[in-house]
Amino acid sequence: IEQRLRRVYKTPERIKALLDRLEATLPKPRLNRFLPPVNKNILPPYPKQESFLLENCKELFYGGAAGGGKTASLLLGALQYLDVPGYSALLLRRTFSELNKSGALMDLAKQWLRGTDAIWSAFSKRFKVLGGGTLEFGYLENDNDKYQYQSAAYQDIGIDELTEWSLESTYRFMFSRLRRPVWMD
Repeated sequence: IEQRLRRVYKTPERIKALLDRLEATLPKPRLNRFLPPVNKNILPPYPKQESFLLENCKELFYGGAAGGGKTASLLLGALQYLDVPGYSALLLRRTFSELNKSGALMDLAKQWLRGTDAIWSAFSKRFKVLGGGTLEFGYLENDNDKYQYQSAAYQDIGIDELTEWSLESTYRFMFSRLRRPVWMD
C-alpha cells in the first residue's frame, strides 16, 4: 500500500496529508482529564489498549503474556467515564493483597490519579470525583465474597486475572451488578 501511495501521491507532504486525513476518520477512545494526553502521569496507550478501549460490549477478554498491558487496559477502561456524574466502576482481583501490591491495580491508580481531583478513600478503597464518578477496588477470594456486592450497581466491572478464579458462578453473579445507563449507549 505504501508503495502505491508513493507512486500516486509522489511527495512526502502529499502522503502525510493523506495519512492525516485517514487518521482523522479512525475511531478514538473517549478521553477525559484522567487519561492521556491531559493526565501526564499516564503514558499513551498501546494500539492494543486503544482497541480494547474502543469496544462497546458487555464482556471482553484481553489475554497475553506478563507485561502486555492487560492491567493498565482495565484501569484505562475504568477511567474513561470517571468524569461523568453517577458513573461507578469496580476493579477486582481474587484477593485484596493482590490489589495492593506494588504495580498492581490500586498502586497504579494512585500513581495515575495523583494530582487530579479524584479523592482517594483508604477506608472504602475507592476514588471519588466530586461532580463525577467513583472507581472502587474489590476482591472475590471465595464464592461467598460475591454477596458483598449484592446491592451495588456498576457501569464497568473489570477483573484482573480471571483465570485465578475457581468458580464460574462467582463470575456470572457479577453480571447481575452491571448496569448500563442510557447515557453510555
